[in-house]
Amino acid sequence: MSSVKTFNELKNRFKADAAQNLQANYLLNLTGENGSVILLKINKGELDISIIQPTLENKDDILNGADCCISASQEDFESILAGQMTAATAALSGILSIEGELSLALQLLPIFFEEQTQFI
Repeated sequence: MSSVKTFNELKNRFKADAAQNLQANYLLNLTGENGSVILLKINKGELDISIIQPTLENKDDILNGADCCISASQEDFESILAGQMTAATAALSGILSIEGELSLALQLLPIFFEEQTQFI
């Protein structure tokens, strides 16, 4: 799956109702051959999503603007999207790492991974 497909998949999965009380910026750092950096800005039920190109000049600004940074390989994230692995299992096993507020990362489950909320 390319970064564009991942971008579109996240956009399609977004559940505005589940995000009504959330206001946060997430940085999704997907590593590997088809990796990318995706910025998710959620503001009271609305999603602004973009693929960004960090540079040496803007890297610190991007990181400082994120309330939560989630990192995984593109391949592992595809497994999560496909339902082959839950996000919670990936985080507990170290496949997916979270920097920042863990509670903010957990709030993404009903917003993008509704079918996985039964596992937490």
